[in-house]
Amino acid sequence: MGSGSQVPADFVVQFGTVQSSSIREEPDTGEKVGVCFAVEGAGEVGGRGEVEQEADVFGALGIIGRPLPPSTVRGRKLHAEVLCLRTADGLVPISARDLRLRMQGNGPAEGTLAFLGYGGGFHSLSPVDGDPTKGTIHVVYCPYDFDSDGVAQKAHVITLDPTSGNESVTIVHADGMAITMSAADKKALVMKNAAGDATLRLDDDGITLTAKTIVLSGGVILGEPALAVPFAGGPAMPPCSKFFYSTP
Repeated sequence: MGSGSQVPADFVVQFGTVQSSSIREEPDTGEKVGVCFAVEGAGEVGGRGEVEQEADVFGALGIIGRPLPPSTVRGRKLHAEVLCLRTADGLVPISARDLRLRMQGNGPAEGTLAFLGYGGGFHSLSPVDGDPTKGTIHVVYCPYDFDSDGVAQKAHVITLDPTSGNESVTIVHADGMAITMSAADKKALVMKNAAGDATLRLDDDGITLTAKTIVLSGGVILGEPALAVPFAGGPAMPPCSKFFYSTP
């Protein structure tokens, strides 16, 4: 295999791999001032190319991160890759990618933007029905309990959905506990346990509490607080200083 022919871009840009990363410190103050990459450029015919041990990284505004060092997963060598500008002072990374960063399944869908983590988690933003004029659905996905193939068996999910008729916020634990808020459902806030047989619902009609057993610890007042008096009891039930009630 030959080395190929050079074009003008070969004198301006350089592809390479990230061998390690670090946080640059000001020598005088010790202040943390940015991320640096140790970059190895791709040499001809797969050989070792240019090396920059402490290259300042330029990228998207407001997004900062450090890639994992090169690794071998199931016999495959993986690493972060960078595109660098050649300057008189060496290589300056201006963009990067790492194939270890990926969404579960076939994501991202068309129109979806996402910030990905190495553990499979992500924050995605997707236009409602593919139409940017309808708003953006936000999903925070936190997977864990990976099998031998690297597939998550469980995940926590937070979803903010502005879809017309389904305006809602949901927080779902991988084991089934959940909190939901929905404008379409009488502006209800619902909390439920993992089994789904214990719920607390607050909506336009009031509060509904459902469970096999309800334990109230502390003082309990039924009716108007200002008119409530201690429960006096009766022949079959002794008085209670913790339970107050008021007549209509």
